[in-house]
Amino acid sequence: MPTSIPTQTPSASLASPLPYLEYQRFNLQPLAHLERWVWGFIFLGIAARSLRFLLCVPLWPDEAYLAASYLDHGYLEMLTKPLAFHQVAPPGYLWIQLTIVKLLGFNEYSLRLFSLITGIAGLFVFRHLASRLTSGIAYLFCVAMYAVAYPAVRYSAEAKPYGCDLFVGMVLAALYVEWYQRGRSLKWLGILAAASCSLLWFSLPSVFVSGGLSLAVGWSLYHHREWKQVPAYLVWNVLLLGSFVGLQIALRQMATADLQGMRECWERAFPPLDNPLHTLHWFVYMLTGEVAPFPVGSMRGGSSGTVLCCLIAVVCLWSNRRVDLAILFLAPLGLNLVAAGMQRYPFGGGVRFTLYSGTAFCFLTGLGAACIAAWFTKRFPSRKVVLTVLVGLTLIGGGSMMRDFFRPYKTRDILRTRGFAQWFWFNKAYDAELVCLKTDLNLDFSPSTFEGSVSSLYLCNQKIYSQRHKAGQPPDLTRVSADHPLRCAMFRDARWHFDQEGFDAWLAKMQESYELLAHEQYPFQVLHKDKEFKHNCYVDLYEFVPKPQAAQGRKIRTAFDAPGVH
Repeated sequence: MPTSIPTQTPSASLASPLPYLEYQRFNLQPLAHLERWVWGFIFLGIAARSLRFLLCVPLWPDEAYLAASYLDHGYLEMLTKPLAFHQVAPPGYLWIQLTIVKLLGFNEYSLRLFSLITGIAGLFVFRHLASRLTSGIAYLFCVAMYAVAYPAVRYSAEAKPYGCDLFVGMVLAALYVEWYQRGRSLKWLGILAAASCSLLWFSLPSVFVSGGLSLAVGWSLYHHREWKQVPAYLVWNVLLLGSFVGLQIALRQMATADLQGMRECWERAFPPLDNPLHTLHWFVYMLTGEVAPFPVGSMRGGSSGTVLCCLIAVVCLWSNRRVDLAILFLAPLGLNLVAAGMQRYPFGGGVRFTLYSGTAFCFLTGLGAACIAAWFTKRFPSRKVVLTVLVGLTLIGGGSMMRDFFRPYKTRDILRTRGFAQWFWFNKAYDAELVCLKTDLNLDFSPSTFEGSVSSLYLCNQKIYSQRHKAGQPPDLTRVSADHPLRCAMFRDARWHFDQEGFDAWLAKMQESYELLAHEQYPFQVLHKDKEFKHNCYVDLYEFVPKPQAAQGRKIRTAFDAPGVH
């Protein structure tokens, strides 16, 4: 990072909401150093996102749940068939992911590539947005907050649509600013309408952003008496509603998830409506915890500093008559709260669910931090105040990179699961024909097993680390011989019912044509956050060689089609 301190840029934006933060207040170095710091943080953000991507962190269940659908769904099936593991995702995002997988193969890098692209592109979009709304120290702080924000870094390298949610929200906010600062023209209103209606199909929570966008535009039209644009504004809202209804129809065809089950999973992310005091306590707890960890934060008040900066920034916007920006940034959270009250979408329960609001939190936090810095300059040298903030943000960015480098996994049991897959699907197929009962033979003696988290990892890691499955090749049973045995792998979860009778029938049928040489069992301990034991999963491996007198071609087919097995 540069070693000198930036100065204020009085003409860096068309309408700065911080007119009282003039560069003379800070008495800083020449103007040229401002952009150096801004680009320094942008490059730090690129480095942090790229490092996490290149570290190839093992897939964790939340990623594998959705990625499993790319194994057997085509473009049309994404809309007409339920997704695996009761998942729901925007169709546009699914189609992009499926296209990348078809072009580059199924692996950790291809699954996370789109998130990386949106994460890096977001740095440049955010810089543009911040430069249009602020200048000088506020501009720098806003960009730096976003560049090092750990949620933005983390979800730039995950195979889920959360990073896309952040990017879509940012693009819509940037388009609003362009519409406002280019004279609120009808042309830009049309661009805004087209973007909000189409991007809804790439990000489910963007409906909250679009709703906030509509309210901000409506306020601006009213405040500036732009009555001629009201008909176009109303048409936009009708189209937006139509796009939302169409998306809900598409998702209804896609989803098999039990709404009641989802409500139970998200229970703590829904407001308690029995008592207003309970509701207020819940709201403060969630907001100062996992809803707003930008640039960092945690539960139980760990994000209180972010919320404080945001409150100061909102006061700043209000005092400078930019109520539209306050609506733009805060209304989506209000709509999210309404949806949470209806138990339709969680407010909290993990920052990933509210990542669409990351643009608002980073901008408001940077703006509020600039206001606080201005106050501190009355008591301390301005250089030290600003440098302290910049060094702190640099340490956050560098610290997140070090954390990812030295701990490139979510939990140790997930790391062990991938390590086992890398060993198993290579070594056990080296001198034998290795087949999976579930994916190769369509045999399933415990259907409930393949609704659990570890089974999604088993399926995805199999596709990545089995050379035959990666190439999409069926097993070659003609190669099975005394020197090249047949190995049948079966994954099961100890929690769920196992059809022992059906399995025994299949095994007996196999032994009509094959001799069972060995049975190996590999247990997996599933832990909660590497501490609390939850349950066991197993991979059973059965090794067969043909009986000398068996007529192999006919016997193999009947052995894999035991009656009563599904």
